[in-house]
Amino acid sequence: MIWLRVILIVAIVIMIAWALLELNLRSTTKRLAATGVSFEALTGRKLEPELATDQFEAWTHCPSCGEFDCHAMREPLPWDPADWRTWSRGRADWLERHQSTTTITAWGGHTSRWVDSTPEYPVAEPVNETRFATIRICKCGKEWGQK
Repeated sequence: MIWLRVILIVAIVIMIAWALLELNLRSTTKRLAATGVSFEALTGRKLEPELATDQFEAWTHCPSCGEFDCHAMREPLPWDPADWRTWSRGRADWLERHQSTTTITAWGGHTSRWVDSTPEYPVAEPVNETRFATIRICKCGKEWGQK
C-alpha cells in the first residue's frame, strides 16, 4: 500500500513539472521568434496547425501557421442573404457556360461512363460568420471563427 502512495505522489509531481514546462515553452514562442530560434529547434516538436479548434479558447493554435497565442478578435460580420443569392446566380450562369463532360467509351463502342470535367467556380462562396461568437485574427493574416 505504501508503494502505491509513493507511485501516486511521484506521478503527480511529474505531471505538475510537465505542465509548468509546457506553460513556460508556450510563453517563450514569441521571444524565440525575435531571437531567430525556432520552436522546433528548442523543443524538437513542430507547431501543429491541426490543433486549432472552432470552440472558443483564450489561447489557441492558428489553423494556418500553427502559432499558439491569444489571437486578436473581432465581431462576426452580419449575414446578407442577397450576397448568397447573387453568388448562386453567378455560379449557375458560369457553370452553364463552362459545362463540360467527357465520354469514355470501351472496346466495342458502348459508353462506359461520363466524366464531369467542369472547372471549379473561381469566386469564393460568401461566408456566414453569424454562426460564430467571435472571429479570431492571427498575425499571419488568417481569420477563423470560434463558437
